[in-house]
Amino acid sequence: MALGDVNDPRGVEPLIAALKDKYVAPEAERSLYKMRGRSSAEPLIALLKDPDPAVRRYAVDILLAWDPRADPAVRRYAVDILLAWNPRAVEPLIAASKDPDSQVRRGVIGWLASQSCFEPRAFEALAAALSDPDVLNRQIVAKELADLSVVDPRALSALLTVLEKRDIDVIFGEYDFFIRLGKPGSEDSLIEALNKQGDKDMAQIFLFSGNSALEFAGRKWAVAHNIAVVNDYMTHRQPTWGSSKR
Repeated sequence: MALGDVNDPRGVEPLIAALKDKYVAPEAERSLYKMRGRSSAEPLIALLKDPDPAVRRYAVDILLAWDPRADPAVRRYAVDILLAWNPRAVEPLIAASKDPDSQVRRGVIGWLASQSCFEPRAFEALAAALSDPDVLNRQIVAKELADLSVVDPRALSALLTVLEKRDIDVIFGEYDFFIRLGKPGSEDSLIEALNKQGDKDMAQIFLFSGNSALEFAGRKWAVAHNIAVVNDYMTHRQPTWGSSKR
């Protein structure tokens, strides 16, 4: 029986041990991928400290794909190691974008963005992360998509869903992008973001945005908070309504 055909749960430990043998390690890895949930991940976690980087890489790949219930700190560490050693490991890294732990998911956002132009699954995972339950993660994803939108129209399409959903947290994080986009009808969401989370800088940008509704909202916010705002081009890169012409 070939090593790759081992399916008995009792074969898990020998397969893990076989990862240390460079001649059979690839076969052992393939078999272990198929044996998710048949044994504890502890032996794989122990291999994360193995002196051989190839063994550590095998352990990381399998651990991320094999045991999503492993300790979150271990999974975060595994993602960091995998990004450093094997950034082309598409399957486990995309799987990490759906991890139950928000910090594990956060750890692969930049990788998803960097691969989006080359790997369709990476873009799909990045766009899906706009619905991440963690606010900071959604804001980071939106920033990556805003940067990508210069070269990838799919990114702009994904960001438009933020306006449709009225995700105020993300709109606040990228309000300068949405002002430059100048999508008709998005003013109400932007004004809601100002009123709920805004600050002096945001009010100032609204006041000189070139959009009458935003200008009125910026002035009203400033009066309500007894704050004077000025058009200071030296300290602010002033976005103007619709200037991106997408």
